[in-house]
Amino acid sequence: MFPEKIDVRQIIADHAGTLRDYGTGKRSVSDWILFFAFPIVVAGIARWKGLQLRAIAVTGLLTAFAIFTGLLLNLIMTVLTFLRTTRGNPADGSLRIRKQLLRELAANLAFSILVSVTVVAVAITALFRLAQGEDQIEPTPTFLLVTGGIAFILNLLMVLRRIYQLILNEFDRHKLSGPT
Repeated sequence: MFPEKIDVRQIIADHAGTLRDYGTGKRSVSDWILFFAFPIVVAGIARWKGLQLRAIAVTGLLTAFAIFTGLLLNLIMTVLTFLRTTRGNPADGSLRIRKQLLRELAANLAFSILVSVTVVAVAITALFRLAQGEDQIEPTPTFLLVTGGIAFILNLLMVLRRIYQLILNEFDRHKLSGPT
């Protein structure tokens, strides 16, 4: 279906695989609702209420998401650097946690980049489709931009949480104490 070089299905599948309950290892319905259904529901309510984004707002989204794409690409390279320095005894529990967090972080970052690129593409398309003198973006691109924006923010919060957990794991791994 997709040319292999641009096939992003594995990124989506790996990201979806991180949405699980750590206690049971099973998929977490609440995570699926939060990360996929919630953004769609909010965007649906916005569309039902007649919200249409203005061109200036879409231009701001375009700028912000273009910047985020570059920053997230740098962050994913940082994850690769962390992975290269992950060595030690495979039986070490903190090492296993570190590798798992890095794997999930890479999947979440790649998915966030994908969402960001999609939002940029939708924003550019929506702006090009504006007729001369129009200021309101059509309902469908507005729906997609709201959905993508909310999904992106939620993903960033998850990435932040995983980075924080990775840092805490490093404190434990190196027997460094936190602030007292």
